[in-house]
Amino acid sequence: MKIPFINLNFFFEKNEVGVFHGLKYPTMDGVHRYEPYRGIGHYEMWKTIKEKDFSICYYINRSEKVLFKVEDSGKYRKLILTEFRKENI
Repeated sequence: MKIPFINLNFFFEKNEVGVFHGLKYPTMDGVHRYEPYRGIGHYEMWKTIKEKDFSICYYINRSEKVLFKVEDSGKYRKLILTEFRKENI
């Protein structure tokens, strides 16, 4: 049985950063795996993390924008995500 492709993109400001691994978006604090995109979004997210120790990213899920804090996990392709909050769009 094939598992359908699910595109779980997330953003820094208005630029795509990468895509989360798994079948649904993360909603709880913890370490989460992702596949980075090579581009300005990923670059700017990491630049902000290096300057401030965190950045604020978001994803769009149905009619909600979910913002979360991103910190460096110290491990390749893994991020610490905390402080999830929802906004209606």
